[in-house]
Amino acid sequence: ENIPLVIFSNHSVIGIENQLKRLRLQKYFKRVIANIVLDSAFKAQGKKQKLEEYLRGKKIKTQEVLIVGDTTEEIEIARDLGSTSIAVSGGYFSKSRLKKAKPDYLISDLGNLIQIIREINSA
Repeated sequence: ENIPLVIFSNHSVIGIENQLKRLRLQKYFKRVIANIVLDSAFKAQGKKQKLEEYLRGKKIKTQEVLIVGDTTEEIEIARDLGSTSIAVSGGYFSKSRLKKAKPDYLISDLGNLIQIIREINSA
Protein backbone atom coordinates (compact mmCIF):
# COMPACT_ATOMS: atom_id res chain seq x y z
CA GLU A 1 0.00 0.00 0.00
CA ASN A 2 3.12 2.22 -0.14
CA ILE A 3 2.76 3.27 3.50
CA PRO A 4 5.99 4.05 5.38
CA LEU A 5 6.37 1.73 8.38
CA VAL A 6 8.09 2.78 11.60
CA ILE A 7 8.72 0.65 14.66
CA PHE A 8 8.45 2.43 18.00
CA SER A 9 9.30 0.43 21.06
CA ASN A 10 10.55 0.39 24.64
CA HIS A 11 13.22 -2.11 23.60
CA SER A 12 16.65 -1.23 22.21
CA VAL A 13 17.32 -0.08 18.67
CA ILE A 14 20.16 -2.60 18.38
CA GLY A 15 17.97 -5.50 19.54
CA ILE A 16 15.16 -4.63 17.16
CA GLU A 17 17.50 -4.08 14.22
CA ASN A 18 19.17 -7.45 14.91
CA GLN A 19 15.77 -9.18 14.85
CA LEU A 20 14.77 -7.38 11.65
CA LYS A 21 18.01 -8.55 9.99
CA ARG A 22 17.56 -12.10 11.28
CA LEU A 23 14.03 -12.21 9.90
CA ARG A 24 15.03 -10.34 6.72
CA LEU A 25 12.43 -7.63 7.40
CA GLN A 26 14.63 -4.52 7.64
CA LYS A 27 13.77 -3.40 4.10
CA TYR A 28 10.13 -2.92 5.12
CA PHE A 29 10.75 -0.41 7.92
CA LYS A 30 11.75 3.18 7.38
CA ARG A 31 12.90 3.82 10.95
CA VAL A 32 13.22 2.26 14.40
CA ILE A 33 12.34 4.59 17.28
CA ALA A 34 13.52 2.95 20.48
CA ASN A 35 16.05 3.18 23.29
CA ILE A 36 19.71 3.66 22.41
CA VAL A 37 21.02 2.32 25.72
CA LEU A 38 20.33 -1.32 26.48
CA ASP A 39 19.82 -0.58 30.20
CA SER A 40 16.77 1.52 29.34
CA ALA A 41 15.15 -1.16 27.18
CA PHE A 42 12.44 -2.01 29.69
CA LYS A 43 11.70 1.47 30.99
CA ALA A 44 8.62 3.02 29.45
CA GLN A 45 10.12 6.50 29.48
CA GLY A 46 9.50 8.70 26.50
CA LYS A 47 7.98 6.23 24.04
CA LYS A 48 5.11 8.57 23.26
CA GLN A 49 7.38 11.62 23.28
CA LYS A 50 9.83 9.99 20.85
CA LEU A 51 6.99 9.21 18.47
CA GLU A 52 5.57 12.73 18.73
CA GLU A 53 9.00 14.21 18.00
CA TYR A 54 9.41 11.97 14.96
CA LEU A 55 5.96 12.90 13.63
CA ARG A 56 6.60 16.62 14.14
CA GLY A 57 9.96 16.35 12.39
CA LYS A 58 8.40 14.58 9.42
CA LYS A 59 5.32 16.86 9.48
CA ILE A 60 3.02 13.86 9.74
CA LYS A 61 -0.46 14.52 11.11
CA THR A 62 -1.30 12.25 14.03
CA GLN A 63 -4.71 11.55 12.46
CA GLU A 64 -2.83 9.89 9.57
CA VAL A 65 -1.03 7.47 11.91
CA LEU A 66 -2.03 3.86 12.52
CA ILE A 67 -0.53 2.40 15.70
CA VAL A 68 -0.33 -1.39 15.92
CA GLY A 69 0.70 -3.08 19.14
CA ASP A 70 0.15 -5.88 21.63
CA THR A 71 -0.13 -3.78 24.81
CA THR A 72 -2.59 -1.28 26.20
CA GLU A 73 0.18 1.35 26.05
CA GLU A 74 -0.08 1.58 22.25
CA ILE A 75 -3.86 1.92 22.47
CA GLU A 76 -3.50 4.76 25.00
CA ILE A 77 -0.82 6.50 22.94
CA ALA A 78 -2.99 6.29 19.81
CA ARG A 79 -5.97 7.68 21.72
CA ASP A 80 -3.88 10.53 23.17
CA LEU A 81 -2.53 11.44 19.74
CA GLY A 82 -5.85 11.13 17.92
CA SER A 83 -4.48 8.22 15.89
CA THR A 84 -6.10 4.90 15.00
CA SER A 85 -5.16 1.89 17.14
CA ILE A 86 -5.01 -1.77 16.22
CA ALA A 87 -4.43 -4.15 19.11
CA VAL A 88 -2.97 -7.55 18.31
CA SER A 89 -3.93 -10.40 20.64
CA GLY A 90 -1.67 -13.34 21.30
CA GLY A 91 1.18 -11.13 22.42
CA TYR A 92 2.14 -9.48 25.68
CA PHE A 93 -1.38 -8.76 27.03
CA SER A 94 -4.46 -10.97 27.05
CA LYS A 95 -7.23 -10.41 24.53
CA SER A 96 -9.67 -9.41 27.28
CA ARG A 97 -7.26 -6.83 28.68
CA LEU A 98 -6.73 -5.35 25.22
CA LYS A 99 -10.49 -5.30 24.61
CA LYS A 100 -11.06 -3.37 27.86
CA ALA A 101 -8.69 -0.66 26.60
CA LYS A 102 -11.07 -0.14 23.63
CA PRO A 103 -8.79 -0.14 20.59
CA ASP A 104 -10.26 0.94 17.27
CA TYR A 105 -9.60 -2.58 16.02
CA LEU A 106 -8.72 -5.85 17.75
CA ILE A 107 -7.18 -8.62 15.67
CA SER A 108 -5.54 -11.96 16.32
CA ASP A 109 -3.84 -12.30 12.93
CA LEU A 110 -1.48 -9.68 11.46
CA GLY A 111 -2.78 -10.67 8.03
CA ASN A 112 -5.97 -8.79 8.92
CA LEU A 113 -4.02 -5.51 8.84
CA ILE A 114 -4.16 -5.40 5.06
CA GLN A 115 -7.96 -5.28 4.94
CA ILE A 116 -8.14 -2.72 7.76
CA ILE A 117 -5.61 -0.47 6.00
CA ARG A 118 -7.57 -0.72 2.77
CA GLU A 119 -10.80 0.15 4.60
CA ILE A 120 -9.18 3.16 6.24
CA ASN A 121 -7.66 4.36 2.96
CA SER A 122 -10.97 4.10 1.14
CA ALA A 123 -12.91 6.01 3.81
